[in-house]
Amino acid sequence: MPIPAGANVQTKMVFKDETGKEMTKEEMDAKMSMSNKMTGKPVFNNPLELSNK
Repeated sequence: MPIPAGANVQTKMVFKDETGKEMTKEEMDAKMSMSNKMTGKPVFNNPLELSNK
């Protein structure tokens, strides 16, 4: 069903850590930055897209 023209649509993003605790965008950015520095590469943990290497 398409969204009617002129409809007021709002979205909300919720960030959660591996334990399920909600985090702010700033906390999530800091966590990702720290993880990138530790591994030397960006970490994208989406279990639906992990390769079986």
